[in-house]
Amino acid sequence: PAHSLQTKAVVSTQSTGELSFMHCIEVTTAELEQAENKNPDVIALAGLSYEGLGKLYVTMNHPDNAIHMYQHAIKFVESVLGDNDTHLPVLLSDVATVYESTGRIEDAFVSAEKAEIYARNSMPMYYQTFTAQKARILLKLGKLEEARQLYEEVSKLCQARKDYETLNEVRVNMKILSDLESKRTENPENPEVVVK
Repeated sequence: PAHSLQTKAVVSTQSTGELSFMHCIEVTTAELEQAENKNPDVIALAGLSYEGLGKLYVTMNHPDNAIHMYQHAIKFVESVLGDNDTHLPVLLSDVATVYESTGRIEDAFVSAEKAEIYARNSMPMYYQTFTAQKARILLKLGKLEEARQLYEEVSKLCQARKDYETLNEVRVNMKILSDLESKRTENPENPEVVVK
């Protein structure tokens, strides 16, 4: 019985969170679509609401809902806020992560590549983070040479910008990459080594 009550409380909290995010999205979207001069606070709230709802769906283990919501959010940002809005690369990166977690690696790559392109212009100080994600997905696709080139570029950027968190991730993945390159050298008949 106690376990059942805890489960009900979690479900109730998740449902309340879902409704709250949906309400914020509805209100901010309507205001932004009608306004000529877009209020930066409303833009920020809309972006946080879209991102928050996507993350909520992920925690609820509803990846298809998260993907659908992110796709809707990306279209909204492109059409209402424009290609230079900082929410765009973040949302593309988030949906790439969801695709990656569900095994849709090709879709993850497409989204990560777009995120990297948009981040170059709208979020240059965080560009290395988006590039690291793209390299990780290339690694999972077995495109080791391309992944290595990107990781080397990202490593230099991280060091220059003192982004040690991303640099640590790069170092871990470069070790995996080196191991895969060794396996590929040992077994040239099977060049399609893919990370699971």
